[in-house]
Amino acid sequence: MLKHKFNIFPLMQPDDYNRLKDDLSSNGYDPKNPIYTYHGEILDGWNRYRACGELNIQPAYREFTGTDAQALNFVMRTNKRRNLNSSQWAVIAVEAEEIINGIRIEIDIERREKIRESMVSNKNASKEKQISQLIDESVTDVLSAPVLSQSEGPKTIGEMQRNEHRTDQKIAATFNTNRTYINEASRLRNDKPEIFEQVKRGEKTISQAKKEVTRIEREIAIKDRAAELKSITEFESVCSIRHCGYNELMATVKPNAIITDPPYPKKFIYLYDSLAELSKEVSIVAVMCGQSYLPEILTLMTRHLKYRWTMAYLTPGGQAVQQWVSKVNTFWKPVLLFGDAIEWIGDVTKSNSNDKDFHPWGQSESGMIDLVNRLTSPNDLICDPFVGAGTTGVAALSQGRRFVGCDIDLDCVTKSLERCKAVFHK
Repeated sequence: MLKHKFNIFPLMQPDDYNRLKDDLSSNGYDPKNPIYTYHGEILDGWNRYRACGELNIQPAYREFTGTDAQALNFVMRTNKRRNLNSSQWAVIAVEAEEIINGIRIEIDIERREKIRESMVSNKNASKEKQISQLIDESVTDVLSAPVLSQSEGPKTIGEMQRNEHRTDQKIAATFNTNRTYINEASRLRNDKPEIFEQVKRGEKTISQAKKEVTRIEREIAIKDRAAELKSITEFESVCSIRHCGYNELMATVKPNAIITDPPYPKKFIYLYDSLAELSKEVSIVAVMCGQSYLPEILTLMTRHLKYRWTMAYLTPGGQAVQQWVSKVNTFWKPVLLFGDAIEWIGDVTKSNSNDKDFHPWGQSESGMIDLVNRLTSPNDLICDPFVGAGTTGVAALSQGRRFVGCDIDLDCVTKSLERCKAVFHK
Protein backbone atom coordinates (compact mmCIF):
# COMPACT_ATOMS: atom_id res chain seq x y z
CA MET A 1 0.00 0.00 0.00
CA LEU A 2 1.24 3.48 -0.86
CA LYS A 3 1.60 6.56 1.31
CA HIS A 4 -1.05 9.18 0.53
CA LYS A 5 0.21 12.58 -0.68
CA PHE A 6 -1.50 14.24 2.32
CA ASN A 7 0.68 12.17 4.68
CA ILE A 8 3.51 14.70 4.69
CA PHE A 9 5.30 13.83 7.92
CA PRO A 10 8.86 12.40 8.06
CA LEU A 11 9.63 8.89 9.23
CA MET A 12 10.27 8.26 12.90
CA GLN A 13 13.82 8.50 14.17
CA PRO A 14 15.47 5.04 14.39
CA ASP A 15 15.30 4.87 18.21
CA ASP A 16 11.61 5.81 18.29
CA TYR A 17 10.84 3.38 15.48
CA ASN A 18 12.60 0.52 17.26
CA ARG A 19 10.62 1.26 20.44
CA LEU A 20 7.41 1.11 18.39
CA LYS A 21 8.42 -2.26 16.95
CA ASP A 22 9.31 -3.62 20.40
CA ASP A 23 5.92 -2.56 21.73
CA LEU A 24 4.07 -4.18 18.81
CA SER A 25 6.12 -7.35 19.16
CA SER A 26 5.45 -7.59 22.91
CA ASN A 27 1.82 -6.45 23.09
CA GLY A 28 0.43 -6.95 19.61
CA TYR A 29 -1.55 -4.41 17.62
CA ASP A 30 -4.24 -2.35 19.36
CA PRO A 31 -7.32 -2.32 17.07
CA LYS A 32 -8.54 0.83 18.84
CA ASN A 33 -5.73 2.67 17.07
CA PRO A 34 -6.37 1.86 13.40
CA ILE A 35 -4.34 2.88 10.39
CA TYR A 36 -6.40 5.34 8.37
CA THR A 37 -6.58 5.05 4.61
CA TYR A 38 -7.96 7.51 2.10
CA HIS A 39 -8.71 6.48 -1.49
CA GLY A 40 -6.83 3.24 -0.86
CA GLU A 41 -3.60 4.84 0.44
CA ILE A 42 -2.16 5.36 3.93
CA LEU A 43 -3.40 8.70 5.27
CA ASP A 44 -2.22 8.27 8.88
CA GLY A 45 -0.20 5.49 10.55
CA TRP A 46 2.60 4.97 8.03
CA ASN A 47 5.19 4.06 10.69
CA ARG A 48 2.82 1.51 12.24
CA TYR A 49 2.14 0.09 8.78
CA ARG A 50 5.88 -0.34 8.12
CA ALA A 51 6.52 -1.91 11.54
CA CYS A 52 3.63 -4.36 11.18
CA GLY A 53 4.93 -5.40 7.78
CA GLU A 54 8.37 -6.13 9.19
CA LEU A 55 6.88 -8.09 12.11
CA ASN A 56 4.24 -9.94 10.03
CA ILE A 57 1.47 -8.49 12.19
CA GLN A 58 -1.95 -7.71 10.75
CA PRO A 59 -2.95 -4.14 11.68
CA ALA A 60 -6.44 -2.68 11.87
CA TYR A 61 -7.54 -0.35 9.05
CA ARG A 62 -10.23 2.27 8.75
CA GLU A 63 -11.16 4.21 5.62
CA PHE A 64 -11.44 7.94 6.16
CA THR A 65 -14.66 9.36 4.80
CA GLY A 66 -14.83 13.03 3.95
CA THR A 67 -13.54 15.67 1.60
CA ASP A 68 -9.93 16.45 0.76
CA ALA A 69 -10.07 19.47 3.06
CA GLN A 70 -11.35 17.31 5.91
CA ALA A 71 -8.66 14.72 5.23
CA LEU A 72 -5.98 17.40 5.41
CA ASN A 73 -7.37 18.73 8.68
CA PHE A 74 -7.47 15.19 10.07
CA VAL A 75 -3.80 14.59 9.20
CA MET A 76 -2.74 17.82 10.87
CA ARG A 77 -4.87 17.24 13.95
CA THR A 78 -3.65 13.69 14.56
CA ASN A 79 0.02 14.67 14.14
CA LYS A 80 0.06 17.89 16.17
CA ARG A 81 1.58 16.17 19.18
CA ARG A 82 4.36 14.39 17.30
CA ASN A 83 7.86 14.87 18.68
CA LEU A 84 9.02 17.30 16.00
CA ASN A 85 10.97 20.50 16.51
CA SER A 86 10.05 23.89 15.05
CA SER A 87 12.58 23.49 12.25
CA GLN A 88 11.07 20.18 11.12
CA TRP A 89 7.60 21.73 11.15
CA ALA A 90 8.91 24.51 8.90
CA VAL A 91 10.27 21.94 6.44
CA ILE A 92 6.93 20.12 6.49
CA ALA A 93 5.15 23.39 5.78
CA VAL A 94 7.35 24.02 2.74
CA GLU A 95 6.50 20.59 1.33
CA ALA A 96 2.78 20.73 2.20
CA GLU A 97 1.59 22.59 -0.88
CA GLU A 98 -1.89 21.06 -0.71
CA ILE A 99 -2.39 22.28 2.86
CA ILE A 100 -0.94 25.73 2.11
CA ASN A 101 -3.29 26.20 -0.83
CA GLY A 102 -6.17 25.01 1.34
CA ILE A 103 -5.35 27.64 3.98
CA ARG A 104 -5.15 30.36 1.35
CA ILE A 105 -8.54 29.39 -0.06
CA GLU A 106 -10.06 29.15 3.43
CA ILE A 107 -8.93 32.67 4.32
CA ASP A 108 -10.16 34.03 1.02
CA ILE A 109 -13.57 32.41 1.54
CA GLU A 110 -13.79 34.07 4.96
CA ARG A 111 -12.99 37.39 3.32
CA ARG A 112 -15.66 36.84 0.68
CA GLU A 113 -18.27 36.09 3.32
CA LYS A 114 -17.44 39.27 5.22
CA ILE A 115 -17.78 41.34 2.05
CA ARG A 116 -21.10 39.75 1.20
CA GLU A 117 -22.44 40.26 4.73
CA SER A 118 -21.40 43.89 4.55
CA MET A 119 -23.08 44.38 1.22
CA VAL A 120 -26.29 42.69 2.33
CA SER A 121 -26.46 44.89 5.40
CA ASN A 122 -26.02 47.97 3.22
CA LYS A 123 -28.65 46.68 0.76
CA ASN A 124 -26.48 47.80 -2.11
CA ALA A 125 -27.25 45.21 -4.76
CA SER A 126 -25.35 46.96 -7.52
CA LYS A 127 -22.20 47.24 -5.48
CA GLU A 128 -22.53 43.63 -4.31
CA LYS A 129 -22.63 42.42 -7.90
CA GLN A 130 -19.45 44.31 -8.76
CA ILE A 131 -17.62 43.05 -5.69
CA SER A 132 -18.77 39.46 -6.26
CA GLN A 133 -17.22 39.61 -9.70
CA LEU A 134 -13.97 40.90 -8.25
CA ILE A 135 -14.06 38.21 -5.54
CA ASP A 136 -14.40 35.43 -8.12
CA GLU A 137 -11.39 36.83 -9.93
CA SER A 138 -9.39 36.95 -6.70
CA VAL A 139 -10.14 33.31 -5.85
CA THR A 140 -8.76 32.26 -9.23
CA ASP A 141 -5.71 34.37 -8.52
CA VAL A 142 -5.19 32.71 -5.09
CA LEU A 143 -5.33 29.22 -6.57
CA SER A 144 -2.71 30.13 -9.17
CA ALA A 145 -0.42 32.04 -6.75
CA PRO A 146 3.01 30.52 -5.91
CA VAL A 147 3.08 28.70 -2.58
CA LEU A 148 4.75 30.60 0.29
CA SER A 149 5.38 33.69 -1.86
CA GLN A 150 6.04 36.73 0.31
CA SER A 151 6.85 39.29 -2.38
CA GLU A 152 4.25 38.35 -5.02
CA GLY A 153 0.55 38.47 -4.29
CA PRO A 154 -2.78 38.71 -6.07
CA LYS A 155 -2.80 41.65 -8.39
CA THR A 156 -6.54 42.08 -9.05
CA ILE A 157 -7.56 43.42 -5.62
CA GLY A 158 -5.37 45.37 -3.19
CA GLU A 159 -7.34 43.91 -0.32
CA MET A 160 -5.92 40.45 -1.06
CA GLN A 161 -2.43 41.77 -0.38
CA ARG A 162 -3.52 42.96 3.04
CA ASN A 163 -4.73 39.42 3.79
CA GLU A 164 -1.33 37.91 2.96
CA HIS A 165 0.02 38.64 6.43
CA ARG A 166 -2.96 36.89 8.00
CA THR A 167 -2.39 33.92 5.69
CA ASP A 168 1.25 33.65 6.74
CA GLN A 169 0.29 33.78 10.40
CA LYS A 170 -2.25 31.00 10.00
CA ILE A 171 0.20 28.84 8.06
CA ALA A 172 2.80 29.26 10.82
CA ALA A 173 0.24 28.46 13.53
CA THR A 174 -0.99 25.40 11.64
CA PHE A 175 2.53 24.00 11.45
CA ASN A 176 3.67 24.87 14.99
CA THR A 177 6.46 27.13 13.73
CA ASN A 178 7.04 30.72 12.58
CA ARG A 179 7.12 32.62 9.30
CA THR A 180 10.89 33.16 9.46
CA TYR A 181 11.63 29.45 9.77
CA ILE A 182 9.26 28.64 6.90
CA ASN A 183 10.99 31.19 4.65
CA GLU A 184 14.43 29.86 5.62
CA ALA A 185 13.29 26.28 4.97
CA SER A 186 12.01 27.31 1.55
CA ARG A 187 15.41 28.80 0.68
CA LEU A 188 17.17 25.66 1.90
CA ARG A 189 15.03 23.46 -0.32
CA ASN A 190 15.98 25.56 -3.35
CA ASP A 191 19.66 26.20 -2.57
CA LYS A 192 20.86 23.34 -0.35
CA PRO A 193 18.51 20.35 -0.73
CA GLU A 194 20.89 17.99 1.10
CA ILE A 195 20.85 20.22 4.21
CA PHE A 196 17.08 20.62 3.83
CA GLU A 197 16.78 16.82 4.16
CA GLN A 198 18.96 16.88 7.30
CA VAL A 199 16.60 19.39 8.89
CA LYS A 200 13.65 17.25 7.85
CA ARG A 201 15.15 14.22 9.59
CA GLY A 202 15.78 16.27 12.73
CA GLU A 203 19.58 16.10 12.40
CA LYS A 204 19.90 19.90 12.24
CA THR A 205 17.78 22.88 13.22
CA ILE A 206 17.11 25.80 10.89
CA SER A 207 19.64 27.89 12.85
CA GLN A 208 22.31 25.19 12.55
CA ALA A 209 21.53 24.81 8.85
CA LYS A 210 22.00 28.54 8.28
CA LYS A 211 25.38 28.40 10.03
CA GLU A 212 26.34 25.39 7.91
CA VAL A 213 25.40 27.21 4.70
CA THR A 214 27.36 30.27 5.83
CA ARG A 215 30.38 28.10 6.64
CA ILE A 216 30.25 26.38 3.24
CA GLU A 217 29.95 29.67 1.38
CA ARG A 218 32.78 31.17 3.44
CA GLU A 219 35.09 28.22 2.70
CA ILE A 220 34.35 28.50 -1.00
CA ALA A 221 35.13 32.22 -0.92
CA ILE A 222 38.37 31.60 0.99
CA LYS A 223 39.51 28.93 -1.48
CA ASP A 224 38.71 31.22 -4.40
CA ARG A 225 40.71 34.05 -2.83
CA ALA A 226 43.61 31.72 -2.05
CA ALA A 227 43.61 30.41 -5.63
CA GLU A 228 43.81 33.96 -6.99
CA LEU A 229 46.78 34.77 -4.78
CA LYS A 230 48.63 31.58 -5.61
CA SER A 231 48.39 32.34 -9.33
CA ILE A 232 50.98 35.12 -8.98
CA THR A 233 54.23 33.57 -10.22
CA GLU A 234 56.66 36.29 -9.10
CA PHE A 235 55.21 36.34 -5.62
CA GLU A 236 55.66 32.59 -5.31
CA SER A 237 59.37 32.90 -6.00
CA VAL A 238 59.90 34.66 -2.64
CA CYS A 239 56.91 33.56 -0.55
CA SER A 240 55.08 30.28 -0.05
CA ILE A 241 52.36 29.76 2.55
CA ARG A 242 50.76 26.34 2.64
CA HIS A 243 47.60 24.88 4.14
CA CYS A 244 49.14 21.96 6.03
CA GLY A 245 50.68 20.91 9.34
CA TYR A 246 54.26 21.81 10.23
CA ASN A 247 55.34 18.15 9.99
CA GLU A 248 54.52 18.21 6.28
CA LEU A 249 56.15 21.60 5.75
CA MET A 250 59.40 20.78 7.57
CA ALA A 251 59.82 17.61 5.53
CA THR A 252 60.13 19.67 2.34
CA VAL A 253 61.97 22.91 3.25
CA LYS A 254 65.45 23.81 4.54
CA PRO A 255 65.22 27.36 5.89
CA ASN A 256 68.07 29.51 7.17
CA ALA A 257 66.06 30.40 10.27
CA ILE A 258 62.83 29.57 12.04
CA ILE A 259 61.09 32.51 13.74
CA THR A 260 57.73 31.52 15.14
CA ASP A 261 55.11 32.12 17.80
CA PRO A 262 53.30 28.85 18.66
CA PRO A 263 50.09 28.90 20.74
CA TYR A 264 50.69 29.34 24.49
CA PRO A 265 47.94 27.33 26.30
CA LYS A 266 49.06 24.24 28.20
CA LYS A 267 47.31 21.83 25.81
CA PHE A 268 49.70 22.95 23.04
CA ILE A 269 52.98 22.38 24.90
CA TYR A 270 53.60 19.18 22.91
CA LEU A 271 54.03 21.34 19.77
CA TYR A 272 57.32 22.75 21.08
CA ASP A 273 58.73 19.24 21.43
CA SER A 274 57.90 18.08 17.92
CA LEU A 275 58.91 21.43 16.41
CA ALA A 276 62.35 21.18 18.04
CA GLU A 277 62.79 17.62 16.78
CA LEU A 278 62.00 18.69 13.21
CA SER A 279 64.33 21.72 13.41
CA LYS A 280 67.64 19.98 14.18
CA GLU A 281 69.20 20.96 10.85
CA VAL A 282 68.19 24.65 11.06
CA SER A 283 70.94 27.08 12.07
CA ILE A 284 68.76 29.58 13.97
CA VAL A 285 65.56 28.68 15.80
CA ALA A 286 63.78 31.50 17.64
CA VAL A 287 60.57 30.51 19.42
CA MET A 288 58.35 32.94 21.30
CA CYS A 289 56.49 31.55 24.30
CA GLY A 290 54.72 32.54 27.50
CA GLN A 291 56.29 32.38 30.96
CA SER A 292 53.70 30.11 32.60
CA TYR A 293 55.13 26.87 31.19
CA LEU A 294 58.64 28.05 30.41
CA PRO A 295 60.45 25.27 32.38
CA GLU A 296 58.49 22.52 30.65
CA ILE A 297 59.02 24.07 27.20
CA LEU A 298 62.77 24.46 27.75
CA THR A 299 63.04 20.84 28.88
CA LEU A 300 61.20 19.60 25.79
CA MET A 301 63.13 21.70 23.28
CA THR A 302 66.63 21.17 24.70
CA ARG A 303 66.17 17.44 24.18
CA HIS A 304 66.69 18.17 20.47
CA LEU A 305 68.29 21.62 20.11
CA LYS A 306 71.32 23.44 21.53
CA TYR A 307 70.16 26.24 23.81
CA ARG A 308 71.78 29.58 23.10
CA TRP A 309 69.88 32.34 24.96
CA THR A 310 66.59 33.78 26.10
CA MET A 311 65.78 37.09 24.45
CA ALA A 312 63.33 39.59 25.93
CA TYR A 313 60.49 40.70 23.64
CA LEU A 314 59.13 43.90 25.22
CA THR A 315 55.42 44.40 24.72
CA PRO A 316 54.06 47.88 23.85
CA GLY A 317 54.11 50.67 26.40
CA GLY A 318 51.67 50.26 29.25
CA GLN A 319 50.41 46.87 28.15
CA ALA A 320 50.54 44.35 30.98
CA VAL A 321 49.21 40.82 30.75
CA GLN A 322 47.93 39.74 34.17
CA GLN A 323 48.97 36.23 35.19
CA TRP A 324 46.47 35.57 37.96
CA VAL A 325 47.93 32.29 39.20
CA SER A 326 51.42 33.78 39.63
CA LYS A 327 50.10 37.26 40.54
CA VAL A 328 52.39 38.93 38.01
CA ASN A 329 51.80 41.78 35.58
CA THR A 330 54.13 40.92 32.73
CA PHE A 331 55.51 43.44 30.22
CA TRP A 332 57.63 41.04 28.13
CA LYS A 333 57.75 37.62 26.51
CA PRO A 334 60.64 35.17 26.23
CA VAL A 335 62.06 34.37 22.81
CA LEU A 336 63.97 31.11 23.19
CA LEU A 337 66.99 31.07 20.90
CA PHE A 338 68.65 27.83 19.79
CA GLY A 339 71.69 27.10 17.58
CA ASP A 340 75.33 28.12 17.40
CA ALA A 341 76.44 31.71 18.05
CA ILE A 342 77.56 33.11 14.70
CA GLU A 343 77.26 36.87 15.14
CA TRP A 344 76.76 39.21 18.08
CA ILE A 345 73.20 40.26 18.87
CA GLY A 346 71.42 42.28 21.52
CA ASP A 347 69.02 40.27 23.63
CA VAL A 348 66.23 42.85 24.00
CA THR A 349 63.77 43.41 21.16
CA LYS A 350 60.79 45.72 21.27
CA SER A 351 57.30 45.90 19.83
CA ASN A 352 56.00 49.43 19.30
CA SER A 353 52.31 48.52 19.02
CA ASN A 354 49.74 45.95 20.05
CA ASP A 355 48.46 44.46 16.80
CA LYS A 356 45.51 42.05 17.13
CA ASP A 357 43.66 43.22 14.01
CA PHE A 358 44.35 40.09 11.99
CA HIS A 359 44.53 37.38 14.66
CA PRO A 360 43.72 37.31 18.40
CA TRP A 361 47.19 35.91 19.12
CA GLY A 362 48.98 38.10 16.58
CA GLN A 363 52.25 39.98 17.17
CA SER A 364 53.03 43.44 15.83
CA GLU A 365 54.92 44.00 12.59
CA SER A 366 57.43 46.25 14.37
CA GLY A 367 58.34 43.54 16.90
CA MET A 368 58.73 40.81 14.26
CA ILE A 369 60.76 43.12 12.00
CA ASP A 370 63.16 43.73 14.90
CA LEU A 371 63.58 39.97 15.39
CA VAL A 372 64.06 39.36 11.66
CA ASN A 373 66.78 42.01 11.40
CA ARG A 374 68.63 40.80 14.54
CA LEU A 375 68.66 37.13 13.58
CA THR A 376 68.84 36.93 9.76
CA SER A 377 70.44 38.45 6.67
CA PRO A 378 68.91 39.70 3.40
CA ASN A 379 67.72 36.93 1.06
CA ASP A 380 67.66 34.38 3.91
CA LEU A 381 64.75 31.96 3.86
CA ILE A 382 62.72 32.43 7.06
CA CYS A 383 60.19 29.81 8.13
CA ASP A 384 57.17 30.18 10.41
CA PRO A 385 55.33 26.85 10.80
CA PHE A 386 52.56 28.52 12.87
CA VAL A 387 51.91 31.36 10.45
CA GLY A 388 48.67 32.66 12.00
CA ALA A 389 47.87 35.97 10.33
CA GLY A 390 51.25 36.12 8.57
CA THR A 391 53.07 38.84 10.54
CA THR A 392 56.41 36.96 10.35
CA GLY A 393 56.01 36.73 6.57
CA VAL A 394 55.19 40.42 6.32
CA ALA A 395 58.29 41.27 8.37
CA ALA A 396 60.50 38.95 6.31
CA LEU A 397 59.40 40.26 2.90
CA SER A 398 59.56 43.90 4.02
CA GLN A 399 63.21 43.39 5.02
CA GLY A 400 64.30 41.65 1.81
CA ARG A 401 64.08 38.10 3.09
CA ARG A 402 62.25 35.14 1.58
CA PHE A 403 59.50 33.41 3.50
CA VAL A 404 57.84 30.02 3.83
CA GLY A 405 55.09 29.15 6.31
CA CYS A 406 52.05 27.01 6.96
CA ASP A 407 48.92 26.77 9.08
CA ILE A 408 46.17 24.21 9.54
CA ASP A 409 43.57 26.99 9.40
CA LEU A 410 42.76 27.82 5.77
CA ASP A 411 41.40 31.22 6.74
CA CYS A 412 44.75 32.09 8.34
CA VAL A 413 46.61 30.94 5.23
CA THR A 414 44.45 33.15 3.04
CA LYS A 415 44.85 36.21 5.27
CA SER A 416 48.61 35.66 5.38
CA LEU A 417 48.86 35.40 1.61
CA GLU A 418 46.86 38.59 1.19
CA ARG A 419 49.03 40.55 3.63
CA CYS A 420 52.28 39.22 2.18
CA LYS A 421 51.12 39.95 -1.37
CA ALA A 422 50.36 43.54 -0.36
CA VAL A 423 53.89 43.96 1.03
CA PHE A 424 55.45 42.33 -2.03
CA HIS A 425 53.74 44.75 -4.42
CA LYS A 426 54.59 47.92 -2.49
